Amino acid sequence: MVIDPRFIPRPGRVQDPHSALTLAERDRRWALTRDAMDKWGVDCLFVVGRGQNENGNCRWLDNGDFSERCLVFPRKGKPVIIWAMANWSRWYLENSWEGCDYLPHNGRPSLAGAQAIADLGYAKGSIGIVGLSNTGMNPEGTIPWLTYETLKAQLPGATFEDVSDILLPLRMVKSAEEIAMIEKASELSNVEIDALLRHARAGIRESDLVAEITYASLKAGNELGRDHWFIMCSGRTGYPVNRRATDRLIGHGEMIMTGHYTRYGGYWSHPHMAVSLGPMDDEYKAMRDAVYEATQVALEVLKPGTPWAEVDRKVDEPVLGRGYYHEITQYHCVGLDGLELPASTMVGGKLPVERRMPRPPAPINGLPVRRNRPFTMEGLTVQPGTAVALEVKAAKDDRIFLEFGPQVVVTETGPRVLTPDALDVVVV
Repeated sequence: MVIDPRFIPRPGRVQDPHSALTLAERDRRWALTRDAMDKWGVDCLFVVGRGQNENGNCRWLDNGDFSERCLVFPRKGKPVIIWAMANWSRWYLENSWEGCDYLPHNGRPSLAGAQAIADLGYAKGSIGIVGLSNTGMNPEGTIPWLTYETLKAQLPGATFEDVSDILLPLRMVKSAEEIAMIEKASELSNVEIDALLRHARAGIRESDLVAEITYASLKAGNELGRDHWFIMCSGRTGYPVNRRATDRLIGHGEMIMTGHYTRYGGYWSHPHMAVSLGPMDDEYKAMRDAVYEATQVALEVLKPGTPWAEVDRKVDEPVLGRGYYHEITQYHCVGLDGLELPASTMVGGKLPVERRMPRPPAPINGLPVRRNRPFTMEGLTVQPGTAVALEVKAAKDDRIFLEFGPQVVVTETGPRVLTPDALDVVVV
């Protein structure tokens, strides 16, 4: 799997598949980012990469295959990677695109960030913070309060602005090189699905089944890290959803549901599978009809020019129209983060019990005034090059739940399915 000629690193790069991304791809991203910075009126970005599904902004700019970090990205000059250890600088730079610098922070990223910004000549410039708010999975931001306050104190002549969503529209539509990585990740999803179908049987432990699935994809080149996920539940009721595997024995007549997060070169694929050990119960049959129809509708409407709001509404109709509901998105995009925008509404339908949803937060005193409108989904349409993880689901009475859906890439003519086994329940 990993000797695919599309992913041979350049000479002088460490032997990691992400190194195969070309310098032309680097130049494309850096040019797009600097053009956006010109439009937003900022001289330098301080990008925070930390937390669940929040490292993609850093990696999109530095191509580094490593953990949480910060990045200073200037309008002119070299981007500066900021992480803890000085003696790892050579390794970090070899794992990133040529043209990046490295600065250790020894536990104080604010001090290192301020130094990098000053060294680049922007101590009195306009500094855009990426990570202050509206950051996908973390609408309240990912930058620590002390980091932000210290950064401002170290650069008293600078102005600061929240530009947390400046990269979102740039990352939504994937380049041909990014699509190749997602295709490779989807091959690894198919390896996991093959292992699931080979080993799923009555009497196997959940943990043993997950071990077989994960072992197969790791041998094939799947990237294992602390952000590698595998979602699984089994039983006759389908609840709870999205829990870890346990040592319980799976029985005949039960439903196994899996969510595959496979990754290659930093890029994710995320299909969902539903496997029935023996014939489905009548309740599951009715639920399968709803989820299957909704999945087929999604494949029909995921075409360039369709408003995402229309996709959201159409996919929900077969599920909600039969009296079911859902409490997780019906689709979301993937890329360098496993959960990216656009994504469908989180909750749909009439819930069986009251779930109190928090109100949208009011403006907080002390945050910088945004000169630019925050990113919203309003008016956005489906575009070629979007990688969408379908995970259509239906739930009933806090008791029974069914979910499946493939990883797709949107082309000029519609979605291309990369994991075809995830289009329906598989009965074994």
